[in-house]
Amino acid sequence: METLDALRALDPSAWDTGLSPQGARRAWQESIDALERGLTAPPEVPPTQNPGRLWIWCAANVFTAPLPWLMLAKLARLPVVLKAPSARPDSVAAIAKVFDAQLVTSSAEGLKRIGSQDRVLGFGGDASMAELASSLPQGLRRSLHGHRVSFAVIHQPTPEIARALALDAALYDGQGCMSPAAVFCLNRPEELAQDIATELERLSIEMPRGPLPEHLGPLWRERVGLARILGQCHGERSWAVPLLPASRAQALVLPRMLPVHPIDDVSELQPLAELPLSTLATDGPSLDLPFTRVTKPGAMQRPALSTVHEGVDLVRRLMV
Repeated sequence: METLDALRALDPSAWDTGLSPQGARRAWQESIDALERGLTAPPEVPPTQNPGRLWIWCAANVFTAPLPWLMLAKLARLPVVLKAPSARPDSVAAIAKVFDAQLVTSSAEGLKRIGSQDRVLGFGGDASMAELASSLPQGLRRSLHGHRVSFAVIHQPTPEIARALALDAALYDGQGCMSPAAVFCLNRPEELAQDIATELERLSIEMPRGPLPEHLGPLWRERVGLARILGQCHGERSWAVPLLPASRAQALVLPRMLPVHPIDDVSELQPLAELPLSTLATDGPSLDLPFTRVTKPGAMQRPALSTVHEGVDLVRRLMV
């Protein structure tokens, strides 16, 4: 497909993504490969029967996030306008050219140009999505997606599972809602933590982490120190695997840090139901918790081409 060839010809290391050049290229490759797999048997997307355009309000963290929605809009023959984030707009500008989408860089300009028959798909923090919702005309079709958090639950750890989880944590340096905040392990958690550490160390050479944002430095040191007091911690500077009691689990994802928490039973995870959950990666059955997506380890950050996001069928809501 010409679109995929055009995407593969781009070099994301030329853009400000917050990742290392190797990390940006790997994330880009994984995203395009996922698109290609999805297009071998694409979801049913009927051509739109309604006028108007699809506006995609892009976030600055996961630079590949617009790709599947642009592809689905292309299948629906729906014109697209991309609203680039004020931080790191380069990737959105390059992607817009490939898909022949209009590009807008100012939120104020975008809000002025939105028509009554347009639709808006938005990604970002809770505050930015709330502000966008309050600024859109009443009755405008929309689907706005704020912060969510993902976890992994492992029953029987293996080196292969550890390798897959390490990739989940390394892609995008932990940015985005589908990155694992923690792994809960029912058996041999020390073994799993050691195996994940081995893989994160390998990935730190193959695709180094990007620079740690300054405001996350104290949080990184605090979690490493806590693990050394209450459990143990592999690594320290550019990657880390803290082994901590489940009572110390946090929803905040730090770049290339993947905590492992021993548990005796999945019932201990019931408090997670209070969080805005996104993806569950597990080698066992699904849990009775409101995750919107369940997958195998290694596929957390590589979702299949689907019309559904966070339980919402975006094609039905916005594209037809």
